[in-house]
Amino acid sequence: MRILLISTTFFPEENARAYRWMRIASAFVKWGHEVWVISRQRPDCPDYLEQEGVRIIRPRFRFNKVHGGIGRKKNALHQVYKKKQPKRYIWLDSSLFWWPAGVLKAKELILAKEIERVYSIGLPFTSHLIGLAVRWRFPMLPWFADYGDPFTPVALIFGERGSLFGRLKKWMEQLIVQRADWNFVNTSSLKSYFQKLSDSNTRVVEVPHVLPMSGGFVFKKKKINADEVVNIGYFGTLYPGLRSPASFLSFLEDFFTRYPEWKEKIKLHFYGQVHPASIPGVKLPLFAEYHGFYPHHQIGERMEAMDILFSLGNTNPFMIPMKLPEYLISGKPVLHVAQHPEDPTAQLFAGCPTFLCLYSPEVAQETDSFALFKSFLDNLPHLCLDTAALEDLRSRFSPEAVAHRYLYHSTY
Repeated sequence: MRILLISTTFFPEENARAYRWMRIASAFVKWGHEVWVISRQRPDCPDYLEQEGVRIIRPRFRFNKVHGGIGRKKNALHQVYKKKQPKRYIWLDSSLFWWPAGVLKAKELILAKEIERVYSIGLPFTSHLIGLAVRWRFPMLPWFADYGDPFTPVALIFGERGSLFGRLKKWMEQLIVQRADWNFVNTSSLKSYFQKLSDSNTRVVEVPHVLPMSGGFVFKKKKINADEVVNIGYFGTLYPGLRSPASFLSFLEDFFTRYPEWKEKIKLHFYGQVHPASIPGVKLPLFAEYHGFYPHHQIGERMEAMDILFSLGNTNPFMIPMKLPEYLISGKPVLHVAQHPEDPTAQLFAGCPTFLCLYSPEVAQETDSFALFKSFLDNLPHLCLDTAALEDLRSRFSPEAVAHRYLYHSTY
């Protein structure tokens, strides 16, 4: 089968969405499919790249928004647009300017390579607009829309509820959901939201996130002595209003008040592009440290130095952090902090012996989260993945298992 992927961001870009779909595309190629990708033009990425059999094209167009500002001059149209429009009112998103180039290249590839299936990948949402244009031009060509993150639910969080642009975005997302042959989401909550957003004939499939292409890595068991500092590491991006460490920092302060013997024995580390202190209401205490952004290939050694891998849930039930499967397959203890009563993570990873989902008192007052966390810390030396748990994770979250859902969606 000849497959076209439309994605605003793709390999070799350093972000979770790019890595996720590179793993899935590589699985397609291993099964004998021909995979083409079109993505936005970037000054730090070649216009054409073949990686593991996946052919990646970044079409040139004079109105493209060039990200990064390295080596090329941004076009005047984009500069005026950016200056005149407040960020929250950009229609539809900040990647809108690669839409013309994406549409032209998609149509060209479909005709030249006799493409048999098209996947549009968000966020950003502009990729789905290209998919919609393809549907209008080639109405019989199967089109599948993948929502790595929701669009309108997140927009509502940031204050667009009821605004003109908020209503337009909801209308546009509804149009995409209804016109695509199949829609792919990561959580049951988002699946229910899309089914309510459209009509009963809308086909929505829930797919999980994916492990590294190697199938995961299990670190050597690290011996933790009673008098040693426990290092807790967060790897990923923080977002004001969506994924903020404020509640967990406050939780730790209260935890130290209740269990003062742990006050000098916990060190919290942040790795990512966003400094926690840049988020309103967050001030890093003495037990927390920010290390900055590390390239993906260097993350392994940083994780190796941690005793616990720390995950933050979102303030809505629609998203699961992409790092979680990779965290769990590492074999290290994983602490996930839920920030919503219907956080979808706990059910997904229930039964994994190294995993603890911790609800802050504001979210689940009937649970003694402090006692749960202390028990987790006390049992660190004994937490490990057994063979059955390891095989279960690989069978559910390997690139091949996830790619199978995208190809044979009707069986799920």
